[in-house]
Amino acid sequence: MLAKVIVMATGMDDIYVTLDELEIFTRAVERWDIKAMVQLLDYIKICYLAPFNATNEMVYDILNEQAINVQLK
Repeated sequence: MLAKVIVMATGMDDIYVTLDELEIFTRAVERWDIKAMVQLLDYIKICYLAPFNATNEMVYDILNEQAINVQLK
């Protein structure tokens, strides 16, 4: 899991964006909502989806390992 985080952080650090694009990206990450990516440019959507999906996958794995049953309302 740590390796995934490091690879994603390194990749995101290498992406060139304008300040305006970075502000939109930051707001999307702060919301942590898949709907927030609608405002992002196509190439930045990939940068948003990678940590979004990886984090949700890690949380799912941890919950399964701890035998925690989470029910959504």
